[in-house]
Amino acid sequence: MYVRQSTVAQVRFNTESTQRQYGLVGTAAEFGWSVKQAAAELGIPADAVYNWLRHGQVPARRGPSGRWCIPWDPATREIYQEKVARSFRLKPMPSA
Repeated sequence: MYVRQSTVAQVRFNTESTQRQYGLVGTAAEFGWSVKQAAAELGIPADAVYNWLRHGQVPARRGPSGRWCIPWDPATREIYQEKVARSFRLKPMPSA
C-alpha cells in the first residue's frame, strides 16, 4: 500500500481524490485480508490461522492466485476472535 502526505490545499481542493482513497477501504474489505494480516490483528501466529483454515474451522476463500482471502467483516472477525478466546494454547500478543 502506498501512503503519502497531502498538503492542506490538496485535501481541501481535491475532494474527488480523497473520496477515491477512502473508497479503497471498502474495496480492500471486499477482497479480504491475508492470513498474516488477520493473525497480526488477532495477535497470534499465522500458523494458527492456517491450521484453522486447513481444517475448515473458520470462513475464508481462495483468491485467484490460490492464496487465502479472509473477509474481515464484523461477523467473521468475531468468529476468529472467539477461536482465539477458546484456545488454551494461544496467548494473544498486543498489536503494535
